[in-house]
Parts: sequence; structure tokens; C-alpha cells
Amino acid sequence: MSAHVNRRVGLVLASIHTGASNGLWSQIASHCQRSGFSLFVFPGGRLEYQENQEYLRNAIYSLVNTDNLDGVITWLLPWVGSQCLRGTSLLKQY
Repeated sequence: MSAHVNRRVGLVLASIHTGASNGLWSQIASHCQRSGFSLFVFPGGRLEYQENQEYLRNAIYSLVNTDNLDGVITWLLPWVGSQCLRGTSLLKQY
């Protein structure tokens, strides 16, 4: 058994069903499967985005921490705007 088996990798992104993130997450999932990594996907929406109550999905980001994951991959493009810096500080806490 190789040393990286059972590594827990988190993928943080706004969604998995629209735009570039749709293809991105499936490619990352395929790579993790081939590499023996466990992938946990956190499609928590744009930070504090009020339209369609998207901010309600932000709560999932609290699960992105060192207790739950060994590493994190982020797709921050959807966070562009005033919330981008807040999103970056969320990841620094990790």
C-alpha cells in the first residue's frame, strides 16, 4: 500500500454544476480516484451572496479544516468581488 492512500483532499468551490467548475471537479475526482485519495467536495456557494439565498450553502465551509482534511484545492474565481478577501482568509484558517 502506498503512503498517500487514504489522504483526504477537499475541493472548495461555489458549485459543481455550472461553468468551468463542472469540468474542473470531475477531472479532479478522476485524478483522486486514480491516486487513491478520498475527495470531499464543498460546493458552498459564493460568500454571503444573497440572490437565491446562495449564502445558506456557505455553512458547509466550516467543515474545511485540519481535523477533516489533509489538503485543500480551491477554485476561487466565483468568489471574485468584495468577498474574495474573506474567502482567502477562510482558507488561511485551514
